[in-house]
Amino acid sequence: MVQATKNAVKAAYSGALWHSGALAAWLRVRPGRCRPWILNYHHIAPAAFEDHLRCLVRRYRIVTLDACVAALASGEPLPPNAVAITFDDGYQQVYTELFPLLAKYEAPATVFVPTTPVDTEQLLWFNTVKGWVYNKYAKEGASLRLGDQEFPLSGGPETAYVAVMRHLNTLSVRQRDAVLATRLEDEGTVLYKFLDWYRPLTWDQMRAMQGLVTFGGHTRTHPWLSRLSRAEAEDEILGSKARLEEMLGTPVRHFAYPFGSPDSFTEETVEVLKAGGFVSAATTSRGPCRAGVSPFALPRILFDGSVGGKAVAARLSGLWLFVST
Repeated sequence: MVQATKNAVKAAYSGALWHSGALAAWLRVRPGRCRPWILNYHHIAPAAFEDHLRCLVRRYRIVTLDACVAALASGEPLPPNAVAITFDDGYQQVYTELFPLLAKYEAPATVFVPTTPVDTEQLLWFNTVKGWVYNKYAKEGASLRLGDQEFPLSGGPETAYVAVMRHLNTLSVRQRDAVLATRLEDEGTVLYKFLDWYRPLTWDQMRAMQGLVTFGGHTRTHPWLSRLSRAEAEDEILGSKARLEEMLGTPVRHFAYPFGSPDSFTEETVEVLKAGGFVSAATTSRGPCRAGVSPFALPRILFDGSVGGKAVAARLSGLWLFVST
């Protein structure tokens, strides 16, 4: 109820800005109009995404991530009010539902893809875990055991899922996979209905989108990179880059850190990226790309469809006042 009220306020406020002409006028003169935004999506309903695109192409200039990074490196200005669109995790929905909209609005995008799910046609490990937690909660509501750890479900599935993820992200990739393999033997196939949302892209689908869509590295299996040894990080980062280039036949220049928070990567991670030929890496830190920002710590702003396109346009303009996404 509270969130619905907040969203209604956002819609009314941003609608007033849009229809009064105040937003359009402000975008022509606002001080930050030469600083690009990088938008970040995972999943979004097609109707909501089209609403975002419809408003973005009216009031902003959608550019490629290549153009964005090149401009930041050279100091050359981008078109005013530039935005770049990115997707994390490489879900099949990008191809089946969102790519036709990108094509309709001639909007380029970059998709950051973990490669192991594409090769195995299996869900990303944390989506499998989410299925286990929700299935177990629906059936028993007691607890979920992973390895030697027991996670109570009494506080609800989302609370339990966060606790499980905190634990698993402290492990090495080998330890994590061993724990998950044991649970997989006990649990069997994940059946929870929402997991259809998380099906990975196929190589053929990715090839079909090339031209309008570019693909970036997102590791092999989406680990917490700062907790890996250098050898493990190199395998995850450079192995995924090599696989993408092998299967898509084009250089992979951009990367997005799994989870993306400041503590999810280190200076050593950046060294691996630079040595491997990447020119940028995106985080989940919020904000526009200000002058002097490191290309290996690019901020982005996450949208999920809970607000409409006019609210997105208002949020990016800086005319957001007391309302936040």
